[in-house]
Amino acid sequence: MKTTARWIRFLLWVAVFLFFSRQGISWAQPVMYEGNQLLDELRFHQWATIRKPSVILTYPPQLADQAAVIVDEAEKTARDFQTYWGWQIEQPVHIYLFPDRASLRERFGWEPGVSASGVYYAGTIYLLNPDCWMNQTASLKENPWKWRRIFHSQGPLHHEFAHLYLDQLTRGNFPRWYTEAFAQWVEYQALGYEWKTKANNLRYHQPYSYRELDRSFDRLPNQALAYRESFLFFRYMVQTEGRKRIDRLQHMLAEGVPFADAWRQCFGRPVEQSFDQWLKQTVSG
Repeated sequence: MKTTARWIRFLLWVAVFLFFSRQGISWAQPVMYEGNQLLDELRFHQWATIRKPSVILTYPPQLADQAAVIVDEAEKTARDFQTYWGWQIEQPVHIYLFPDRASLRERFGWEPGVSASGVYYAGTIYLLNPDCWMNQTASLKENPWKWRRIFHSQGPLHHEFAHLYLDQLTRGNFPRWYTEAFAQWVEYQALGYEWKTKANNLRYHQPYSYRELDRSFDRLPNQALAYRESFLFFRYMVQTEGRKRIDRLQHMLAEGVPFADAWRQCFGRPVEQSFDQWLKQTVSG
């Protein structure tokens, strides 16, 4: 009966989603996310589950050893977010662990060759089996300490929890570049990790304009460069304006203020001007 009631509530809110304005969609977001969770429960009902106070990890039985490590790390990450950001997790975060790249691609309908170590979508976190991206640099059975260390320092949990936090705080009231910038900055603060490759080195590549990042972030051919620019711009704003300004911006977004308006009120200038100032300093430096 409980599951039936959840489905009825979900279907009613689908009507809201189709009928109301963008604000109505924002109000409906929590129940839309519950619908996503219901569908995942159906898809993966044969998988095993570990429950912790802040997270619920669902995984294929053959990954029981990895799951035991991951759920502890996820619980710690969730607690860290609650402490650092004052974020109250009202319901445990659902996390799904996929055995290989093919199964993760199938879940999202990605084209061949597309992959990720972690994904945040509609209130849920999806993780790729870390053995797939560790590339045999560590074995959980042979060297569990090294495996745990690599997963902690290079794994996607801080990144994906950052997406979740920002999404729940603002109900999706932000551009794509901003959530990726924020998630990378959280990783940088917590782990000291930066995504650096030759493909995103600004010395060798023409930077994207703010207009390109804002309007076409996911469609830009050099995704590594797009991610790198967004992170460096965000870090510059934190360093020059302070963390409190960023907090103010995000709480204005939580109140429903459009992103461009919130930025201008917080920083006294359009976001494009802030970006151009950062880019000029970066290129000339």
